[in-house]
Amino acid sequence: MDVERFRKHWLVSLVIICAGIVGATWTVAVQILVGPRDFEIARRDAEITGLQKQINELKSKPSVAPTTDRAERDTTALSETGVFENNSVTTSDGVCSIQVVKVSGNTVIMSVIIGSDQPQIFRDLRPGERITVQAKEASYFVDIHRIRGDIVDLAVYRKAH
Repeated sequence: MDVERFRKHWLVSLVIICAGIVGATWTVAVQILVGPRDFEIARRDAEITGLQKQINELKSKPSVAPTTDRAERDTTALSETGVFENNSVTTSDGVCSIQVVKVSGNTVIMSVIIGSDQPQIFRDLRPGERITVQAKEASYFVDIHRIRGDIVDLAVYRKAH
């Protein structure tokens, strides 16, 4: 009985079968082509949300600005300068050498050498932070002013003991 109905109305049956095939093909194509894009969008949205949360946390932290007290900034050993990643600078007295080991986002890893001593490694430093390194005759204060890509702007001050 059903076979007779299909033979009598073959055009309608063909349209119904084609519509079913097109619908199934469309569903499969959406899953294959659109699904990964939607996953990537969701992943990037989550990444943006995480970065915005980090920005808000950093904004809420009190800023640690370099000191302007003249007693601590006794002598400028190196005026503000930009140092590229994997490069170093030496203070004007030749005692303190600062190497920018790695810049990652808004943090930097630095190595500081006083005279012929072993390097001192400082990790996860951010703009506004100060490193204090002791030498025999003086203390050196390395102020990190800002990070621009792979360039770290810093200045060094010397205070005699």
